[in-house]
Amino acid sequence: MPRARFSWLAALGAMLLAATAARASGVAEQFEAAHAALRPASESAAQQAVVAYFAAQGAAGAASGYAFNPVVNGIVRAANLSEAGWFMCGNTSRTAAEGKAGRVLPFIAFFDPSKPDAIRDGSIESGNFELVSAWCRQLYGMTYLPLSQ
Repeated sequence: MPRARFSWLAALGAMLLAATAARASGVAEQFEAAHAALRPASESAAQQAVVAYFAAQGAAGAASGYAFNPVVNGIVRAANLSEAGWFMCGNTSRTAAEGKAGRVLPFIAFFDPSKPDAIRDGSIESGNFELVSAWCRQLYGMTYLPLSQ
């Protein structure tokens, strides 16, 4: 009986080691992808790309105010999302024409890894959730707070 228990425990241990190794391999690949991504040409180019992206999405008008954090290289993870490369976080404020005057909302923008001055995806926080702020904390550190206008 003790021999059977040992083989079961050995098999369980092997499965745990394999799962840990697979996860470590995935993390290593994400770090590699983040470092391989092309950096935006400049902070100014990155900021222009963010404004153009959100204007094209209809999420924020050209008259909205923006406050930008510097571009940062890293990895963002969520339940079924994982992106690696260059990001920019900040805030946008709504104008009176957009119906939410004075409201400051955090945003995150993910730069296309192969086109450094183009945004692949982005999001402006809405509702009562702090999803965008949570992603920005992953990138800038736990002390990240949205910028004030």
